[in-house]
Amino acid sequence: MVASRYSFKKIVGVEYSEHLNEIAQINILNFPDTEKKCKNIEVFCADASQFDIPAGPLVIFLFNPFREQVMNLVVKNVLTSYQQNPRQIFVIYFTPVCANIWRNASFMTQIETSKWIAIFTTQTY
Repeated sequence: MVASRYSFKKIVGVEYSEHLNEIAQINILNFPDTEKKCKNIEVFCADASQFDIPAGPLVIFLFNPFREQVMNLVVKNVLTSYQQNPRQIFVIYFTPVCANIWRNASFMTQIETSKWIAIFTTQTY
């Protein structure tokens, strides 16, 4: 809902848990339209490591969602999308327990780091 307060073209959420996905859907419906600058919001119940990454400029927000095994798969999924469609991608990663995986991804550059956040980006084209 925080992202909807900004002028993004579209917001896509991916939730593995059906229960949490249902809660997200309810939250979207109950969040006042007057608070939203972006009203194009979709939430999918899916495995993020297999999710079809949208084309075009992209901001990925992570709040320590996975352990290393799944994070490795997510990074590979983002890499595949980037190879198919080179573009600006930002990864904003709060509580970056697995930041080393993004840091070691050859297509990403870390542009910010602290105890609580790591931000990465791709090369611009």
